[in-house]
Parts: sequence; C-alpha cells; structure tokens
Amino acid sequence: VGEVVTFTLTITNDGPDDASGVDIQDIVPDGYSNITNISAPGSETAGTITWASQAVTTTTPLVLTFDATVDAPTGTANEYLNVALITDSDQFDPDSDPATDNTVDDNGDGIPDDDEDTAVVTPQAADLSIAKSIDNTSPNVGDTVTFTLVITNAGPDPATGVAVEDILPNGFTLVSVAAPGTADIPNNTANWTTLSVPANNGSVTLTYTATVNAPGVGVNYTNAAQITASDQFDPDSDPTADETVDDNGDGIPDDDEDAITIPPATADLSLTKTVVDGDLTPLIGQEITFQIQVFNDGPQDATGVEVTDVLPSGYDFVLFSSTEGTYNETTGIWTLGNIASGTSETLLIDVLVNPTGDYLNVAQITNSDVFDIDSAPNNDDGDQSEDDEDNAVVTPVAPISDLSLTKIVVDGDTTPLIGSEITFQITITNDGPQDATGVEVTDLLPSGYDFVLFSSTVGGYNETNGIWTVGNIANGTSETLLIDALVNPTGDYLNIAQVTASDVLDSDSAPNNDDGDQSEDDEDNAIVTPVASSADLSLVKTVVDGDTMPAIGTEITFQITVSNDGPQDATGVEVTDLLPSGFDFILFSSSTGSYDENTGIWTLGNIASGTSETLLIDVLVNTTGDYLNVAEISASDIMDPDSTPGNDDGDQSEDDEDNQLITPVDAIADLVLEKTVVDNDITPNVGDEITFQITVTNNGPDVATNVEVVDQLPIGFDFILFSATSGTYDETTGVWNVGTIPNGRTQTLFIDVLVNTPTGTPNEYINVAEVTASDQLDPNSTPGNNDLSENDQDDIQVFVERADLSLDKSVSNVNANVGEVITFTLQINNAGPDIATGVAVQDIVPIGYSNITNISNGGTLVGNVIDWTGLTVDTGGLFVTYQATVNLPTLEDGEYLNIAQITASDQFDPNSTPNNDDGDQSEDDEDSSFIETPVTDIQVTKTVSDPNPAIGDVIVFTITANNLGSLDATSIEILDRLPTGYRFESSTATSGTYNEVSGIWTLPLVTGNSSQTLEITVEVLDIDDYVNIASLISLDQVDANSDNDEDQVTIDTICLTVFNEFSPNNDGVNDTFVIDCIDRFPNNKLIIYNRWGNIVYQKEGYDNSFDGTSNGRAVLYTEEKLPVGTYYYILDLGNGSPTRAGWLYINR
Repeated sequence: VGEVVTFTLTITNDGPDDASGVDIQDIVPDGYSNITNISAPGSETAGTITWASQAVTTTTPLVLTFDATVDAPTGTANEYLNVALITDSDQFDPDSDPATDNTVDDNGDGIPDDDEDTAVVTPQAADLSIAKSIDNTSPNVGDTVTFTLVITNAGPDPATGVAVEDILPNGFTLVSVAAPGTADIPNNTANWTTLSVPANNGSVTLTYTATVNAPGVGVNYTNAAQITASDQFDPDSDPTADETVDDNGDGIPDDDEDAITIPPATADLSLTKTVVDGDLTPLIGQEITFQIQVFNDGPQDATGVEVTDVLPSGYDFVLFSSTEGTYNETTGIWTLGNIASGTSETLLIDVLVNPTGDYLNVAQITNSDVFDIDSAPNNDDGDQSEDDEDNAVVTPVAPISDLSLTKIVVDGDTTPLIGSEITFQITITNDGPQDATGVEVTDLLPSGYDFVLFSSTVGGYNETNGIWTVGNIANGTSETLLIDALVNPTGDYLNIAQVTASDVLDSDSAPNNDDGDQSEDDEDNAIVTPVASSADLSLVKTVVDGDTMPAIGTEITFQITVSNDGPQDATGVEVTDLLPSGFDFILFSSSTGSYDENTGIWTLGNIASGTSETLLIDVLVNTTGDYLNVAEISASDIMDPDSTPGNDDGDQSEDDEDNQLITPVDAIADLVLEKTVVDNDITPNVGDEITFQITVTNNGPDVATNVEVVDQLPIGFDFILFSATSGTYDETTGVWNVGTIPNGRTQTLFIDVLVNTPTGTPNEYINVAEVTASDQLDPNSTPGNNDLSENDQDDIQVFVERADLSLDKSVSNVNANVGEVITFTLQINNAGPDIATGVAVQDIVPIGYSNITNISNGGTLVGNVIDWTGLTVDTGGLFVTYQATVNLPTLEDGEYLNIAQITASDQFDPNSTPNNDDGDQSEDDEDSSFIETPVTDIQVTKTVSDPNPAIGDVIVFTITANNLGSLDATSIEILDRLPTGYRFESSTATSGTYNEVSGIWTLPLVTGNSSQTLEITVEVLDIDDYVNIASLISLDQVDANSDNDEDQVTIDTICLTVFNEFSPNNDGVNDTFVIDCIDRFPNNKLIIYNRWGNIVYQKEGYDNSFDGTSNGRAVLYTEEKLPVGTYYYILDLGNGSPTRAGWLYINR
C-alpha cells in the first residue's frame, strides 16, 4: 500500500491488415490513485484513461503505460481489478467487437474476447498487534520488573521495517533493553527498529527492565507501548499516526499499541499500644497485659512486617499470644509476616510488674517490605510521633489486703457425744482491696480431739503442726477448711485458729500475734462440752403367721426384732438365738448383719436411734425334741438404761430377751393338680413349640413331702426341655420328682415340646398328668389311681392347624418376543380348613429372562431367585406377580421354563410338603410356566444397478432384509463388507445405519412380514475383486431358516481407461489422446476445453484421433498445434450412463 505501480497495455495486431483509428480505454478502479505518467496521447478523466485514433501495425505492437499509487484496501469488490479494452477500430476484427460495450465478451458469443484484458494487484498486508505484560503485577517500591512486548502478525504477508516505542511513565525508571532494542535512558524510553515479523500469526518478543519508583503526587504507572512504523499496510491500525490507543481515529482502540497500569504495592501501617483493661496503676508483683495492634489501611497487603517491643526493666516477661507470628522476648521482635489490606493483627504480652525499674514501654514497626504512605519503619526518635509507633506507661502501687478469720463447729454441735465425730469450720476472708498471697493459718487440735480428716477449698492441712497452707486469696473472696475430729473422753476442748503468715500487709491485724484472747479479726476459737452416750435396746421374738402348732416335718419361721429407742445409736450389737433340738436349721435372712446357726449369734453391728433390725430363721419341725426357742441381746458397746446384755437368768424378764414355744402336730396335705398350655396355645401348627404347665398345689393343712407326678407325653409331641420350681422331670418315664410342698404353696413344671405331624393315631394330642405319690394323707384323692374325676389328675388336648395349599403359575404372553416385558402370576390357593400364615413362595427365574421388576407383595430378588415370605393366605387365595424382560435365546434347555413352589407354611398341609420340588412339580404346591422360544425368518437378498459397468462408473448395490415370519425381528446385523474392487461413495437405508468401515448394516427392527432396504453407492475400481456378499450375522431371535441368510452379486466390468497424458510430436509413440475401448460406444461425444473454458476440440463418435490440433471456433488457425499445458474433457458415452469428466496433459 502506498507503492507506485506501472500498468502496461500491449495491443497486438494479428492482421492480416494494419489497424487504424484504434481507441483504447483503461478504467482505473478505486484501489488506485494519483494516476501519472500516462503514455501520450492518453488522458485521464474521473479514473478512466483514453487513448484515441491509434495505429497498430501487424509487425509492431502498440505499448502504452501509466503509473498509479496503490491505496489501502476498503473491502470493495474488484477495487484492484484494472480493465483495459479496445473500444473502436476502423477495420473489422474477426473474433471481437470493440464497439459493443466494456465487458470481456463484447460480441455475445460466450467466448471471452481478446480485445480486452485485466490486471489485478494484491497489496501486501500485515495485521500487526502488540500485547504487553509484566512479570510482577504487584511489585514493591524499588523492585526491578521486566516488561514483555509480544508483536504478532495475523496478516498474510511478513511485516518488515517494524518499529516499536515504549515511553515509560515517571513511576518507572528504565534500566536496560534486551537486544535488538536500544535504551534511551535520558528520555526513559525503550526503542526497537527494523524488526521483521513472520506472517500468519508469527510473532517476536521484546523485553526490557525497569525499577519501580515511590508513589507521589503526579506519579503515573500507566505504561503504553506502540508500533510506530511498518512497511506493510495494517487493516485495523495505523502505526504512524500518534501515541494514543486510537491511532486511526475510528473510535476503536487499535491493536498496534497496548498499555498496562501496574502501581507498586503500598500499605498504610499504624500501631497502637495499650494496657488491657486500662490497668495503668497495677500492684507491684501483679501481672498485666500489653496489647499491641498493627493495622493495614491499605490499599495493598503488607509483607515482611516486624514490630519491636523490648520490655524495659520494670517488667519481667511471662508469656505472649498473638493472632499472627511469634514474639521473641529477648530481642523484643514480633515477626508478623503478611498483613492483608483492611485487616489488623494483635500481640498480647503478659508481664510481671517489678518493684522498681523503667515502666515506659515503647513499640514500633521496624520493618515492612511494602512502601508505607505516611511513615517509615524503625525511625522512632523517642517521641512516637508517627502512626507506626506508640507507648504505654504504668505507675505501680504496693498491695494491701484485710484478712479476717472465723471458727465454728458445723451444725452448732457444741455438746457432742464422747466418741462421736464433730467438724470444725475455719473461714478466712479477704476484704481487700488487693489479693493476699503467701497466706497460712494455724489450727493445732488440743488433746480433747483426735484428728480424723480434713477438706478445704484451697491448699492442704498438716494435722501434725496444725498449719493450713492457704496460698493466695483474691480480693472479696473466702476460703474454708473443714477438720473432722473424734471427741475424746477427756482433755482440752478449746480449739484456737489464727492467720500466721501473709505476704501482703494487713490493714488492721498482724499475723501470728495471738496473745491468748483472740482479740484481732484474724484469730478465733471454738469450744465444746462432751457428754456420754446411751441406747435403749429391746428384743421381741415371734413365729411368722402365728403358726405355733405346726405339723411335724413342716417348715416354720422365727422372727427376732431388735429396736433402739435411743437416744444415741447403738454399736457393736450382737443377739444370740441357739436353736433347740426340736428344730433343724434351714436358712436365715436379715435386714442387717449375718447369723451363725452353729453358735446362734446374729452379728448386727450398729442400730441407729429410733430404728429396728429383723432376723428371720427358717426351721424344720422335728418329730421330738425341745421346742422352746430363746433369744437375747448378748453384746452392745453403748450403755442400755434398763437392761444388761447377756444376763438372761432363764425367765426372760428384761426387754432385751424373749422366747417362743410351739406345739407340733401330725400332717395332712390336700394336693390339687392342674394342667394347661402356656398362653392357651391349644391350636398350634406342626413344628411349633408349645409349653405344658403342670401345677401342684398343697391346700394343707400340712406340708406334703416326697410328692411325685407322672406326665407321659403322647406321640403327637417330642420333648425339648423342662423347667420346674422344684425337683426334676424324666422325659423317658414321665416322672416329675416334686419333693416337698409346704401348706398353701404351689410347685410348677413346664415342659417344652415340639408339635409333630399328625399320624392319625387316636388321642395323639391328649396329654394326661397325675399325682402318683405323697407321704401325707390326701383327704379327697388317691395318688396313682388314674381317676380323671379326682383333683390330683388333669389332661389337655391340642388341635393342630391345617391348611391345604396349592400353587398355579401362568404367564401373560406365551408368544412374547425378545425385549418384551411379560407378567408372571402365581396363584396361591388355600383349601383350608384354617388360614395359612408364614407362607413362603420361591420363584427361580431362568436365564431366558432379566430385568425383574414390579415384584408384588413385598417379594425380594436375590440373584435370579424371588422369595416371598410371611404371607397370609385365607381360603380365598392370594395372587403375587412380577414382570420380566425376555432375553435373547441361547437355545439352552429350559431357558424359558419358569418354576415356582411353596417353600414354607406355619400350618400342616395334608397332601404336599413345602420346599421339596424334585424337578417334576408333582405336588400341588409347585408349578411351572414357559413361553415359546422367539423365532423368526430373515431373508437377505442383494441386487446391483448395473451388472456391466465401466471402470470408474458409479453403481448401486441394493440389500433387502425380508422378515418372512410373523414375529418382529430386533437388533439385526447384516454384513456387507465391500471388496477391494469398489470405493465406497455413500449409503442410504430405510432403517438403521451402515458402517462402511466394518461393513455392518445395523437394523433395530424389522416387523413381521415386512422388509427394510439398504442402498450402497460405490465407484468401480480397476481391481479385479468384484464379488460382493451380504449375510445375516446377528439378531435377537432364533432364525428359522439359515439357507436364505446370505446373497451375493458380481459385476463384469467393461474397459474404459482414459490415458490422460500424450505427446503429439509425430515420433510414433503416444501421439494421440487414447480412451481404451471407446469403440464400444459409437454414440459417444468428446469435448475438450482449455483452462479459460474455451472449446478447443470436440467430436461425436470419438475414435482416439485427437493429436493436439484444435478444431474449436475460438482458434483462428486450426492447423496449428495446441500449446503444452493442461486441458479438460467431458465424455458422454451416449448409452444413458452419467457423463465423465477429467483432465489431460499435452506434452510436446
């Protein structure tokens, strides 16, 4: 663009006569301007140059020229297409008409005329753009950064003479420019000149370095770079215009410049220092906390931040805590690191206030990597005038505390019993104003007490020296010591306590200065007056239930009750009750203590005042012996005011002794037997467990001994186990050895049995039990006499539940197809007489089905097995269903045979057994159903559109898939892999898709008694491999007839080879354009064109005679040979087949 070009017009005259009066016109398009140097006598008007009345001889061409400047492209069509034409001539021109118009086909014959011509220039163009980046988008002041400029050429031509300029703003100082650039340090400018940038998105990369200057008023960080020169036209920017981002003034930022703004990181750090809780007058020795807070008011994050706070001599470091970083108490440096913009970090330093020293504590920010806009780190001049430094000072004061002490006896028990425990309570209170430290209290127990234990709210107590080490007592708080002591019979009972030590001055008392009167408030005393203890014990002995005339051989119970009427608790209490010969000891129970039947001693221990304790002794009444039973209190640690332990003189005259006399009699026992089924379960199912309960009751009046019961189980039951309140049961003999049954007592036997399957034997479910032995007389029955009317014998009958179950199975469609969803129905019938519970059914799904769904009645599927459990079937029956999808047939036996059976039932079934199918479904509780194997018949046929094509012809194979069956065929695959004699062109199918690589035609469906068609269009190649086979290779169903699954066709090609190159030089070799076998097509027509589309040769009935000589009308001298080059032909064989087109090359 901008270059001056010269256009040359050459006018030739092929005669035979010289031409005169020739007018030439050249229409210059909008892509050029500044038309100059026009050959005489030409003139230019409005972009059209005209030469008039020129002469052109047959020997010398007329040459005309003019210059024009190439303008920038505007996108207008043909803006660089320059047309020149001859507009007039005195002579006739046999192949053009100058006077007609200004087109390139003036005479309207469809052939471009040679009295006009065009010339087109294509201006070089380079679409340059610049992209600028920086290696650190958040630099700090003083950092050295690298700027990178990438110059990219998206144009079609290389860019040359490219210049780039980057003038740095005052926010940066130029350091260096990488080659081939130059650094203009005084003008802070980086320059590059004479750069070359490759075309088609080629690029060059330029770099330079600069340092970041500190911010300030008028400091700018927007850095712009631009392309300032290029030899080539740029379609969307103007490098030479100026230094803005819209050089060409079109209002759109140009891509030959770029700018970035990278201000340095700045942070506004400030620091405050305070004493937490404002405690500026702490006590000497007290801990206080300094709080240092550092704020970053931004706008950028601060990095590498350090604060120094070295503690002065007035403080000792205790510990620190911080929201960020660590504090070194030796150097005083708090290493924070980073502080985000708009955030703060806090350091807390706990210190101990010393008695003397410097109390002014200064903290300042001593380091930060990021520039601070209003302060400089580590420049404190002592006045903390900047916002990044601060101080805190305290004025310590000496501590004072007011300690007072009180001493009392807990519960006011100042007249305790000798030997009892009392508790002294010592309370020390600090009324401030400061905390007290190092506090000790002394309370050494006098001789009237023995130390037992202590407890305290703080510290420990030493009972040897009497010192309670209290430690610290906060202002306004109290601490308490409790001392448990045993009151001795004699001794000193005045107990004194006083504060004997404190680190802190007391405002109104001095520790450890008691002069005996406890006159100060830090000392106090307590005194008690002990008294002796007594307990009034009494004893009462009876026979439980007043049974003073028991039957010989029965059990009775003696009850001994000891009461303490006070006033004090009794300790060390013992009672003696040694059984006489008329009784045998069985067992005892007591509310406290234990009884030794050999010594007769009941060891009670302690009995609280106002309470009593009881001993029960069970004994057997002997036939003869002493029946007077005496009991007395034989020991007690505490004085009894009206009796003396262990002094019985035989008359039991004191209240701590008593007796009981009984008179035994002979025994009668009325035994009653009752038999039931637990939970009244008299209608069980076969296989159930039930429990027989036999109870034997003694209605007295005497104990029954050596009792036996017989319960022989009938064949309807199998013994499992027994349990009994007394004795054992022998399941073989049926004998229950009950043993002894006291009057009014009952013994029970439980026999767990399994209900057997009915056999039809009479009374197989009637169970009889009878008392068969007893030592005592029974007034209304005789043991072992098998008299069901007596009350020592009973029976019970159970009735086994029955349910006659059967199963029928059906399927919704016995002729279902592959992929079809069918429903299986299982009908469970109950012919009674009882409702069936706990029914389980199992259905084993064979491999011919999958996708089992919609299982009703809570059935579960595991693997290929469906189980229904816990079903209840009344006499109306029950239906369960599920659905399954028919799978592809595998021809495996039984793949569609589906079997189900009843596998469980709580009730007995009289004519079938659950879960015993042996494969033939012979019982009525098992059944099967099946569907017919899906069968269809796919016939494959194949035809070809032309069985005798020529090489290069396009032919069509037609493959038809006929479904001769009534069942739909699915997922069909037919293989038609083209042999090497064909090249695939395209395919169409009425259904499915054809893959030309694998050769497989995939059809999802061919309905019954219908067909689908595939057409494959191919080009016939010159390779003798033409047998084309189509065969059925897959479908979901079984194919009933494999004989019609395949078909094939073959073709017999005709020769029609075109020999594209020939050399018509009369050497006798390849002198003509030959088409093999063209003589077979006498009606053919051949037309040959040059590259401009002009017919140079044509012939009907072509016979391989074209030797490169033109017979076209556009050629004036037909006897001349056509020039070397490429030509194009169209061949119509004249037999209705498609025309053929191609190229040929003449080489002379």
